[in-house]
Amino acid sequence: MATIQKGSAMLALMALLVVVLGAFFYYFLDPRSQYLAEREGTMRQMAWAVSGLIAYSSHSAGLLPCPDLDFPPDGRAEEVCTPAPRRLVGWLPWQTLGLPPLRDEAGNPLLYVVAPGSVNGGVGQQSLKLKNSSVAQAAVVLAPGIALLGQKRSQEVSQGADWVREWLEGANQTAARQVPESAFEQQGESLTFNDRLLPLPVEQLVKEVTDKDRSH
Repeated sequence: MATIQKGSAMLALMALLVVVLGAFFYYFLDPRSQYLAEREGTMRQMAWAVSGLIAYSSHSAGLLPCPDLDFPPDGRAEEVCTPAPRRLVGWLPWQTLGLPPLRDEAGNPLLYVVAPGSVNGGVGQQSLKLKNSSVAQAAVVLAPGIALLGQKRSQEVSQGADWVREWLEGANQTAARQVPESAFEQQGESLTFNDRLLPLPVEQLVKEVTDKDRSH
């Protein structure tokens, strides 16, 4: 009887080992599985950033912070970022938002673009645009991903007024240079585009602030 129990325990242990090893090889040897897990992690970081922006706005009369424009980024929002459009594009001011330093799967700080109306008191006016959408955006959070061919990035030293060309691709490059005139975009990943974008709609921001006011 003892021999049978010992044999059953050994079989159960071997079965568990097979399951664990299978999961190990699936995750670590299947690039697609690891890639999807990393992307999911980045999207969680971006969602955390948007939640932080909403929380900040609810305590700031519906306004959002300016980006962090420092090289290297210190996580603190600039005090003034209008009317110059290029001062509306920078790093997520994670420290101002009371968040940890959020990064994408490539280790890059998240980028943040805020609409002029969201920092100067005209929430809903001069909002950001997304391609193929009529919804007004108060801000967008972007994950630049790994550097693509030809991009030379530096978090330590400013690369000049057109630094976004090293971090964003496609229409997002143009939109970052021409806030709020041009539209940002989200498209499938390719050899020439790997930005990920999470918008914060004006309507959502206004609703959060309104709900907070009603609760008091």
